[in-house]
Amino acid sequence: VNFVHDPEREKKFVADGFGTRRYEVMHNDFVIVGPSSDPAGIEGQKDVRSALQTIAEKQAPFISRGDDSGTHAKELALWKSSGVALEKSEQSIKKNGQDAKVTFEAPKGKWYLSIGQGMGKTLFMAEEKQGYALSDRGTFIQQKYGKTPPTSLEILVEGDKDLFNPYGVIPVSPQKYPGTKIDAATRFAEWLVSPKGQSMIANYKLEGRQLFFPDAIPDAK
Repeated sequence: VNFVHDPEREKKFVADGFGTRRYEVMHNDFVIVGPSSDPAGIEGQKDVRSALQTIAEKQAPFISRGDDSGTHAKELALWKSSGVALEKSEQSIKKNGQDAKVTFEAPKGKWYLSIGQGMGKTLFMAEEKQGYALSDRGTFIQQKYGKTPPTSLEILVEGDKDLFNPYGVIPVSPQKYPGTKIDAATRFAEWLVSPKGQSMIANYKLEGRQLFFPDAIPDAK
């Protein structure tokens, strides 16, 4: 199965015949984090696009994962919809243990740093550069409350519905990949959206804070 969080690419994956169907499982959310000094002055803004526009106008450092992940795709989509000028960029990354290059459109300027790394290293560099980053809330909670010493970054922008981060699970198609154990994959997917699976998701916490919110059964307890 694929258990991922990039709905548009997930839907295309199914439409192209690589997966049997997409099950809506849960969501968490993204946040914009940055230094407590907040040089761009975005703290408390409720419109993430406006906050990104302000960061670009002030040319405050922004650290991007640049790694072709779901989080990176979400960040790029937010920049695109913000109206900030973009240019074609190329980033070297490791994909499935191999060197690879990805091409995408990202903001112009030396203030925007694409590093081709995961979330932890992105937050570390944002702290080092006293800059901003888009983070999933779970990783930030771990870095803020479950690490010694904790990151000094703070959540500055949160709550915009466009920061929601939905997860889906997709059994891989046995027509495309005959060796796939489709029965086991389907049982796993259906367990995730069952009352038991949804309850476990609702009650999963890190450092006492809920990380995910069930979507198949939103009021699961």
